[in-house]
Amino acid sequence: MKLEKWREIHELSYEKLAKTLLINDVENPAMQVWKYCQREAIPRKDRMIQIVKITGGQVMPNDFYLNDK
Repeated sequence: MKLEKWREIHELSYEKLAKTLLINDVENPAMQVWKYCQREAIPRKDRMIQIVKITGGQVMPNDFYLNDK
């Protein structure tokens, strides 16, 4: 499942998802999450692990690489 779909299902804002993922080391965490959700950026390893953990495995690393079908 794509991160954007997971975010929508759980009715989270980009800001709330950034807080949930503990992203606080960039100037605009919500913008960073938006980039992940729009697949404009791929999370680094520590963030990828956190995404898999927080989503209960519903969003996996390959979801950032594979095209929608």
